[in-house]
Amino acid sequence: KEYDDTPLLGKESDIQFIEGFELIANHTYKLVQNFASITDVGTEINVLKIEDILDASGNSVFENYEIIEDNSLFGTLTIKHRPVTILMDSKEKEYDGIELTCETFTYVEGSLVEGHKFDLGGFSSIVNKGEISNDVTKVLVLKNDTDVTKNYNITVQKGTLKITARYIEVGSLDATKEYDGIIIETNSFIYCILHL
Repeated sequence: KEYDDTPLLGKESDIQFIEGFELIANHTYKLVQNFASITDVGTEINVLKIEDILDASGNSVFENYEIIEDNSLFGTLTIKHRPVTILMDSKEKEYDGIELTCETFTYVEGSLVEGHKFDLGGFSSIVNKGEISNDVTKVLVLKNDTDVTKNYNITVQKGTLKITARYIEVGSLDATKEYDGIIIETNSFIYCILHL
């Protein structure tokens, strides 16, 4: 099964006898109740151990059977990676000299198991006019404070961070005087910020 943070258990119904090696009619078996179990991604041998064999009257006839425990005859329990794809959100603003980052994201496919959360870090940032990919360099999944990232197959799609130019318009103030042969100078000017 796909990882869901719950155990995958071997069970009595998993036992099958190989043809020619079955119990005789009216004989039943009792299994040791510590069935194989797996919770994290991986594979475990589904070992089932017979504790006793009983005849139709409920008497033990275990000593009349030779039990062969060969791991190659057992099946397996397998937990597969849980696929999750996220898209880092995009953000845009006009240049203001302050760093632009965006730490939010949107799920594209799949989700984390309930109670698990992302621990993302190394977010992209931009200060000057331009455009870059919004990405992360650290992607962990935590269950409480325990790293369970190994149980996920995580894909991060990049967003965009964009800073546009800040437009300003500069002009000078009018100055007048009566002609006196000297150059007229003014250090006065006006400007306005244009938000396009």
